[in-house]
Amino acid sequence: MRLPSKEWLPLLRRLTEASDRWGVLKNADRSLAGKGDMDIVAPASEHPILAEVFEKWASEEGLRWVVVCPHPGGILVLVAIDRTVWAQLDLVTEMPLRGARLFSAEDLLPLMVMDGRGFRRLRTGAEGFLLFVHKGIRRGGRFDVENLERYEILEKLAEDWDGVEQSSHLLGSARRPFLRVLRSALERDWNTRALLEAEALMAIRALRHPSILASRVFIRSWRLPRCQVTRTVSAGRQPGDLQAWLALVDRNHEVRVIPEGGSRTG
Repeated sequence: MRLPSKEWLPLLRRLTEASDRWGVLKNADRSLAGKGDMDIVAPASEHPILAEVFEKWASEEGLRWVVVCPHPGGILVLVAIDRTVWAQLDLVTEMPLRGARLFSAEDLLPLMVMDGRGFRRLRTGAEGFLLFVHKGIRRGGRFDVENLERYEILEKLAEDWDGVEQSSHLLGSARRPFLRVLRSALERDWNTRALLEAEALMAIRALRHPSILASRVFIRSWRLPRCQVTRTVSAGRQPGDLQAWLALVDRNHEVRVIPEGGSRTG
């Protein structure tokens, strides 16, 4: 089973004490309520200290192994696990959109704020913007109304429009039509024409960076399907034979063993 959501808050506070160059990327409330995984965004230079904090926290929670998985493009996945419980933390360094780079961690650092519960998070409007881009629309000028409601995306946009406008600069030339899309969405008026215009501009942007597009195709078509950690995480359930799974994963991942007392080997 997954680690109870209440245990995440002490970790988030420790991460905040260790570094001021990270923040929860999205869905902090849902994650703390046990409805999703915890995604944070941080530059690669911060990964060692954040991974160290995660590992120490996992040890204190009684977890015995930490698996480090760098396979997904732009993401470092940390999985702490024992025979009955597992916890997953994704450290995002960059994120693509339609085959082009949407943002790097450095782009989002100015959009971070302190949450009243004692950890850093993306400001509400910026979170709503990124959720809209990745969850609220589909290819071909289609809106995903179900996801817009499920993740309360429109409420986030309305609460912090200044954060939305600041975030929209990440889209480059597609910014203006996409802002029209967002404004119309707030009125429940689905502006398909503006969305198609924004998608066309994003496609042109991707063509200017063919190496990024090619790497995404490689990751999705070959690398991710062959990654045992990614497959297990995607399935959302504990490995049946943990020792056999760890032995398999250890062939191409770093598996850290944490003995009782907190000092690890691996």
